[in-house]
Amino acid sequence: MVFGSSGRTRGDERTSARGETAEVTPGQLRPYGYAPLVYPYGAPLALDTREPVGAATASGVTFLAGLWLVLAPFALGYDTAPQARWNDMVIGGVIAVLAIVRAFAPMRVAWFSIVNVALGIWLVVAPLTLGYSRPEATPEAVINDLVVGAVVIAMASLSAASTYRRREEEADEREEEPDEQR
Repeated sequence: MVFGSSGRTRGDERTSARGETAEVTPGQLRPYGYAPLVYPYGAPLALDTREPVGAATASGVTFLAGLWLVLAPFALGYDTAPQARWNDMVIGGVIAVLAIVRAFAPMRVAWFSIVNVALGIWLVVAPLTLGYSRPEATPEAVINDLVVGAVVIAMASLSAASTYRRREEEADEREEEPDEQR
């Protein structure tokens, strides 16, 4: 069963998703021995509509920035800086993968945004660290890394903040619920 518990209890009880039990006759048991789940307030939604929209949107923008970073060496022609080409392709791919996972599951893997913030910081310092900020290197690579790094830092920070704020709100809501509803 996808939602709640498996429903396996004594033969005369069945368990709801909230842990409540109800009397059930042996005729109500399914042929394989499991009792059906009881949803006293209606069946749960298959899709959680309480996902933070801001986190998903910011992660979508981060995904586009990562995708651009993968394509930028070919679009801008990083001919004189192979280290910039490989850096942008690898870091852009990682940013894109982490961001697309965050866009579809923002509440589950919030730490992916923290990793993307770190990768954005790396993009800002990479021209100095890898040595392609020299005048003979391509200035397009340096400018692209600085701009995309700033976008990734801003969007990933917004995504993480939105998710952690939502988690706090949900924790506060659970604390405010009366004990008999739990």
